[in-house]
Amino acid sequence: MKASEAKQASKTYYNKLVSDHAVEYKKIMERERKETEKVWAKRGNALVAQIEGWIKKASLNGEHVTFEPSDINPNGDEVIWLDDADRPIHKKLMDYFRKNGFKVVEYDHNGMKITW
Repeated sequence: MKASEAKQASKTYYNKLVSDHAVEYKKIMERERKETEKVWAKRGNALVAQIEGWIKKASLNGEHVTFEPSDINPNGDEVIWLDDADRPIHKKLMDYFRKNGFKVVEYDHNGMKITW
């Protein structure tokens, strides 16, 4: 085998890996999208209503951030922590509140902080 043939074989192998990865990534994104839609239909409205209630309560107290008890901090926390079952709609919830004019900061492990 010549060096040029080896380079071509290597390039072909690399291109196949990239192509296979793109196909697999598309499948993963489609599965995540379907799961997000399923969880949003089931829990989305309830979570939005709950968070909007916290926002209303904080606003009436003159605050600019929610401060509610959570599993992580029962004494109250500015970060809203979602359950693992709600993980698929984490980004969709953040987008919902951003579209409504709130500033939303993402935290690891399903957390978000909403300010106004």
